[in-house]
Amino acid sequence: ITGQVEMFAMPNVPADEVRYYAVRNGERTLIGTAGLTQKVSWTPPSDGEWMIYAAAYSQGTPVVATEPIYVRAYLGPTYGPQPIVEKSRFKDFAANLAVASYRETGMSAALQVAQAILETGWGQYVPVDKYTGKFSNNLFGIKGEGSAGSIVSTTWEVYNGQSYTVDAEFRAYNDPRESWQDHKDLLLTRPWYEVFREVMSDPVLGAWGLRKGGYATDPEYPTKLIRIMKENNLFELDVIQF
Repeated sequence: ITGQVEMFAMPNVPADEVRYYAVRNGERTLIGTAGLTQKVSWTPPSDGEWMIYAAAYSQGTPVVATEPIYVRAYLGPTYGPQPIVEKSRFKDFAANLAVASYRETGMSAALQVAQAILETGWGQYVPVDKYTGKFSNNLFGIKGEGSAGSIVSTTWEVYNGQSYTVDAEFRAYNDPRESWQDHKDLLLTRPWYEVFREVMSDPVLGAWGLRKGGYATDPEYPTKLIRIMKENNLFELDVIQF
């Protein structure tokens, strides 16, 4: 948590109000009291680990409480994504890396560029560490630890049809070429991407193969990639001489 948050709880038993509590170092503080359809706002008073929970009351008597939620509060400066090159240069920047990779691996250059465009917003939103500002050089949104360690960045995921905003660790690299190579190594070696490798030379089938292999949680990931390739004439990148 880096600032104010809103909380809402709906009891599954008869009640007339919900009280929200924050606990730190064994000391409980009442955040606020609200009706059953109302939200309560809370800004952590200090950095550190907190436990939050809600309790439903009926005529002043507690009747049920939620499981505790453990959060970490950070109220210092935060950093957002940064560009890697000017937006007008990103297509050529990515195409040079993609065509070289296509010649080496047979993986569609059009699809590689589309992924980089989608994951970074045309190179303008490359993840940096939310708390330190460390630049990741990560062009494909790959989580984990890279050649230069990792960074913590805010992202969104889709689970069971619901979107969630979460902090996650992303791989960091010394330069963008390492990111490009790591992306290829991931897709060419992990067993769950076998379904992708079978069609990776075809940009459209490859887009669906990425989704089937579990590359992204966004159910619209393949259609977004295909639209990017169509709208930006990326298919021509695959028409090259080996």
